[in-house]
Amino acid sequence: MKQEWKTVVATQNLSKKYGNQYSVKQINLEVPEHAIYGFLGPNGAGKSTTLKMLLGLTEPTEGSIRIFGKPVEAKNRIELLRQTGSLIESPSYYGHLTGEDNLKLVAALKNVNENQIPEILSIVNLEEQKTKKAVHYSLGMKQRLGLAMALLGFPRLLILDEPTNGLDPAGIQEMRELIASLPGIYEMSVIVSSHMLSEIDLLANYVGIIDRGNLIFQNSLEQLHLQSRGNLLLRVDQPERAKIVLQQRKISAVISEGKLLLSPMRDVDAGRIARLLMEEGMEIYRMESHEKTLEEIFLSLTHGSAEGSGHLE
Repeated sequence: MKQEWKTVVATQNLSKKYGNQYSVKQINLEVPEHAIYGFLGPNGAGKSTTLKMLLGLTEPTEGSIRIFGKPVEAKNRIELLRQTGSLIESPSYYGHLTGEDNLKLVAALKNVNENQIPEILSIVNLEEQKTKKAVHYSLGMKQRLGLAMALLGFPRLLILDEPTNGLDPAGIQEMRELIASLPGIYEMSVIVSSHMLSEIDLLANYVGIIDRGNLIFQNSLEQLHLQSRGNLLLRVDQPERAKIVLQQRKISAVISEGKLLLSPMRDVDAGRIARLLMEEGMEIYRMESHEKTLEEIFLSLTHGSAEGSGHLE
């Protein structure tokens, strides 16, 4: 059964231009409610600029933004931002204050009850370090403190820009598990940007891919994986003859390293090809489908334009 989504963030032709160069060009985001929306792209693709426009930190050159179904305008910007938490680039904090005191300061600025702080410290696993000065925090602890600040007030929308940047593998896993729990427990909608395909694959259930300022894909993670269907590989005893037999029936095939390569097809069609070749007296040693990796999917979507445009792991 297809899942029906409500849209919590929508943009129309959102653009940002610096001089004559577009950093973001006419993108139409649709972020589903209570989903984790993975905003994926190489460094320099326009992810941070887009998120800053959503938060009012950068003025769009063109286009419009709707959050919670309401247009983002001067008269209601503060109201909408009060329901939004964010961690953009590196977290900001006062190093001479403890983690707990940093949260108290942010709570006062947000007009949020300090009674939330113990629960939020527990969520980000900083209870035991709450009386430690932030300057002495590890990088992972600083990232979790930044996330704790964003969670104050338990916002309906959480925007996180590269939240695992610089973390070690254990820290990345911890941050991923923490973010993954938020929609289910606190009914939050989360936008999380990353240049790491593997992270988005493990974390998100909805994906937008941006490349050189253009939104080139937007759909569920399931739909992205459907694009992973790759060539059908056949190893037969007579590859040259098999190729001729298939071409006579208008089935395109090429030979590579002794194997037949066929275009992606349904299982039932692959079965028919196997029966055809066997009826022609050929033996099939192996038949397999080559599934594209997410890296290969990205490169096919961008036609290789990731090269030279930034780092993508």
